[in-house]
Amino acid sequence: MSVKKLNVALVGLGGVGQEYLEAVVGDLRFNLVAVADTDCELLRATAKSTGAREYNDHRSLVVETAHIGLDMLLLAVEPFQSVELLPLAANLGVCVFHKTPFARSYAEAKALVESFAQYPHHLIVSRCWRYEPAYQQLLSLDDSVGWVFLASAHVRSSAIGRTGWSGDRVLAGGGVLLNGAYEQVDMLVEFLGVPQEVLALCGFATVPGSVRPYDTEDTAVVSMRFSDDRVVSLAAARGTPDPGWNMTLVGTDGVAEVSQDRMIVAQPGEKERERSFVKSENRFAAELGAIAAWLGGVSALAPSTGEDHLATMAVIQAAYLSAKTGSPETPTKFFE
Repeated sequence: MSVKKLNVALVGLGGVGQEYLEAVVGDLRFNLVAVADTDCELLRATAKSTGAREYNDHRSLVVETAHIGLDMLLLAVEPFQSVELLPLAANLGVCVFHKTPFARSYAEAKALVESFAQYPHHLIVSRCWRYEPAYQQLLSLDDSVGWVFLASAHVRSSAIGRTGWSGDRVLAGGGVLLNGAYEQVDMLVEFLGVPQEVLALCGFATVPGSVRPYDTEDTAVVSMRFSDDRVVSLAAARGTPDPGWNMTLVGTDGVAEVSQDRMIVAQPGEKERERSFVKSENRFAAELGAIAAWLGGVSALAPSTGEDHLATMAVIQAAYLSAKTGSPETPTKFFE
């Protein structure tokens, strides 16, 4: 018995949009009906190679594909470009899959989540690490390393520049913390919960006395303290020659070291370390495949929603506020 393909449309063909495109085209459960981008040459070439209808106006794609029957809209554009598309999709009853971050502030994220209140699971926000086979032990940390009481993360980013939208705080919402280290903050919040206090410092990679033509931070150092005595530190920098990230989770029964290409678990008294290597060529393929199974009724495992990401947005918002006030800030104040 043949399975009905899911009609999907993709807005944004640059950056992660290329990974979304490859994942969708390579999965027989999807039927790519339309693509949109402001780069006319890239748009034309993609439409020609995939057979999808091309749109240079994002709103037109959402409206027209919704009317012909759209199962999921993939948004690989920045929040300042999608902020008007999300309420439109919500009003049309269209399921959305959005890259991270999906908003520039907690308030914006909350408003977007509320626009999907009638369809709470129709705003899906990526959490691709959950579907990576090499990271599966992260889903049951207590079994792997026991009670995690200390965590640290380092993020190096060269993909995000200092010019254009990424250097403009209004368009970007923030610099390396929001647009470079979001996934790592989200992982820590998912593992450990919402911290009681956040203390942050932000800085710029400019020579003292020189003119800085941008206003989003290049560096961020964040400390988090939890009510159960856990402590966390995160340092992020953009403009580095070796982009990547690593995280260490110290537990009562062992230590987990995680990076973009592997996970290593070490336990006391064990000479051999358990190593798992990332072999996935496309980091979003497994996640999108799982969402296809969920939308098709094959799997009952629901993906992460915009509401699930509100805690992460609150922690980042608290960090930016702390960098301004010079004092620890409480993320839960934004929930109120």
